[in-house]
Amino acid sequence: MITISSDTILGTIDQSFKVSAGPGAGKTHWLVNHIKNVIHNSNRLFKTKKVGCITYTNIAVETIQKRLDTSSNNISVTTIHSFLYQNIIKPYITFIPEEYELNVNSVNGHDEIITSSKKVISWLESHPEKSKLSHPFTFNQLTKLPNNKNALINWLESLSCNIDDKGIIDFIADDSKAVIYTRGQGRGVNHKCLNILRKDLIQYKKQYWKEGKLSHDDVLFFSYILLKKYPYIGNIIAERYPYLFFDEFQDTNPIQFEILKVLSSQDIVIGIIGDLVQSIYGFQGAEPSQFKDFKTKDMAEYILNENR
Repeated sequence: MITISSDTILGTIDQSFKVSAGPGAGKTHWLVNHIKNVIHNSNRLFKTKKVGCITYTNIAVETIQKRLDTSSNNISVTTIHSFLYQNIIKPYITFIPEEYELNVNSVNGHDEIITSSKKVISWLESHPEKSKLSHPFTFNQLTKLPNNKNALINWLESLSCNIDDKGIIDFIADDSKAVIYTRGQGRGVNHKCLNILRKDLIQYKKQYWKEGKLSHDDVLFFSYILLKKYPYIGNIIAERYPYLFFDEFQDTNPIQFEILKVLSSQDIVIGIIGDLVQSIYGFQGAEPSQFKDFKTKDMAEYILNENR
């Protein structure tokens, strides 16, 4: 691992890299300068080709754009969800398998989806194992007792996209959110009930998909499915973005990590920048160890450890 400073200019711009940066080390300053260096000196950028810079919040996007202070058409700074929506979901939405019942004609972007009590009840009514629900969490007790229903809604609002070690993608819910509060005291919905309900979470999601509504996690879900089912989509992204730089990589969750692994197999110069001690998205499944483990062929590794 090579030590650099926030003002270091890399000798090559066409080699993938990993930059580990401590708090206050000036990694955004370094990244902005590196992007400028690539734009000014790359032989791989043409009118239709861009440097893609991906980060995890809209505030971070605005900060990088402001510091770049350029009108160049060869740079695109976005959040991970916006990048995937613009480059995978939007152009290839009609390729999403019919089994997911997505109303492609009604899709118009992605956003946080507010859980609908009406949809929760409708989902429970058609749940294939509804008859197995037992006291104190029968169908009627879950849907008619306000505290039970609120606990169930909180549980469903915690749904997130997940991928297992076999590459199977699905949705999971955080059981710690299914809490019933009575007189200030909380108790969780029992595991027997939740284990029954979790067997049909995809049907709950389909209620929104039928209306063309996509959450941020849905963008990850369908992007991964499309990339795996149609590998040439990755080829097209590589043609459009010969450089992809990922800021705050320590906040990458497992499904984002797998998507980036697919993209890194293309002819793309991949750059990742992060700090293992600063992850703020653990509640969304982010695993900082993935920053340490991520590697591509011939990837150079640097450490930026000064305090700017």
